[in-house]
Amino acid sequence: MSDKKDPYLYPGTDTLINNAGIRDKKQLEEFERSR
Repeated sequence: MSDKKDPYLYPGTDTLINNAGIRDKKQLEEFERSR
């Protein structure tokens, strides 16, 4: 992970900011599969 801030990721993670507010990558993947 880069030290550079990415405005599309939750700080300190590699998870994209999303409407569901899920910060855990695995939970987000499960959420997206269930839709």
